[in-house]
Amino acid sequence: MAQLIASVITTIALVVFSMDNTHHVQMNAVVGEPVTIRLIFLLAIACATGAVATLFLQLIARISYRAKLQQQHLWTQAQMQGQEELE
Repeated sequence: MAQLIASVITTIALVVFSMDNTHHVQMNAVVGEPVTIRLIFLLAIACATGAVATLFLQLIARISYRAKLQQQHLWTQAQMQGQEELE
């Protein structure tokens, strides 16, 4: 029930925020002519870009961490095999 209430409140807040930011703004790119776009779309694009960048960086960190763990595991196995050969 608490999740439903939180979802409704968040939805209402997002709708009010969206309705309040419907005016047009001019966006200047590095090259080309300025583009006129609604502010809410510009904010949504910026938010989506940030979310995708975050997911991409987390994926890279996970892959790096798993590779490090695998390398440590292989090193530990090699050490254990070396000790078994000495005995």
